[in-house]
Amino acid sequence: MKKNILFLLLAFSVLSFGFGVDFGGYVGNYSLITSESDFREQINKLALWLALSPADAVYITGQGSVAYSYEEYDILGDLDYLYVTQDFSGFSYKLGRFFQSEFTGNVFSHRLDGAQFDLAFSRLNLMLGAGYSGLLLKPVSSLNNSKADMVDNSDDDIKFAPKKVIINLGASFPEIIPSQQLDFSVVTQIDMRSKDLIEDNDPADKEGKGGKFNTVYFGLGLSGALTGSFIYDIYGYLQLAKSLSLIEAEYLYKNQIAFLVGGSVSYLNKDFYFSKITASFMYASGDDDSASVYDGNTNDNNSQFIPVSESVTGIIFAPILSNLLRAGLEYSVKPFSSRVMKNFQIAISGAAYFKATEGAVSENRVSTGYSSEKYLGTEAMLTFNLRPFSDFGITAAGGAFFPNKSSDSPVYEEYRNVEPGVMINASFSF
Repeated sequence: MKKNILFLLLAFSVLSFGFGVDFGGYVGNYSLITSESDFREQINKLALWLALSPADAVYITGQGSVAYSYEEYDILGDLDYLYVTQDFSGFSYKLGRFFQSEFTGNVFSHRLDGAQFDLAFSRLNLMLGAGYSGLLLKPVSSLNNSKADMVDNSDDDIKFAPKKVIINLGASFPEIIPSQQLDFSVVTQIDMRSKDLIEDNDPADKEGKGGKFNTVYFGLGLSGALTGSFIYDIYGYLQLAKSLSLIEAEYLYKNQIAFLVGGSVSYLNKDFYFSKITASFMYASGDDDSASVYDGNTNDNNSQFIPVSESVTGIIFAPILSNLLRAGLEYSVKPFSSRVMKNFQIAISGAAYFKATEGAVSENRVSTGYSSEKYLGTEAMLTFNLRPFSDFGITAAGGAFFPNKSSDSPVYEEYRNVEPGVMINASFSF
């Protein structure tokens, strides 16, 4: 045993000397408890990473992890990422499993197995990425955006994420005018599913998981500083897709045209405890005739926006960006200046949620078409962030979701009680 340990130490020493090896790890915990049916979510994770440079400007980085989830799975071993990257003057590439995203992260932000190429000029940055999702493990995937995806997600015999090819093209123009950046993005999703599908012109009683969902998104955004203390961002996405609709007892693939717009304005006062106030909004179009977010349209025109990957819209109440208007306000301060506590932050936030149309949203506590009222409720949170050292950080948040309690509320009556919740997210690196 001692010989094996000495051999491993010697091997790491040789690698470190010859290839510039660096290695480490972290442990983390994410916990969320709410009053909705005593809902509890907990994920404990141990990860080890390794980075080496076998040649000049060539880097290989990988991380594996073991996680335990209270709700989703017992023990899950995963290859979080493994990729090789090489930097040249103004050009770089990355190959393997790694994180890819468009410029907002609200339409597509996820790990993929694939490649990315970046080209940088003084006033223009270009990026082309592509990857496959079907080798990712299902419990750590958030790429469910069709009825067939949701059916597979509830099937314990299916272990991997939905089979999709995602192509991500981006262009950014820094300093297009002083202190302003223009971003452009095209994201394409190709559904590679081939089994148990409902086809065009199939009758309503045809058995199948659902239809294919192929879609493309065109995005444009502008961000920058209004003055020295005010910063902003604004963006919009147009979605074009073919999706399955049920019209007069027959399944038909119909055009889907939808959109997402959003933005924020922040004011930062460094002289008053680094205080910051941010107002934000997001609007994702919906469809009055959709009985479900996924393959739910019953009319020729489908305007339900559906992103490629799920994005964060809340802690206790967190519908996906589909048929949704979210308006948020947050105020934060860093009240201490000592070395250990200077990164301690207190934030108070609130977000109001509305349906964009009378159609479906992703939350099962919200009715479809039975109420003309759009207001869903408000989430209010108090959050504490502390990072006393670079290797340790913790976020603790507490608050409640206050649903619409009016007689015409789109929230089902059994879900109209105030729902408190607590979230903790902690990590330690070594």
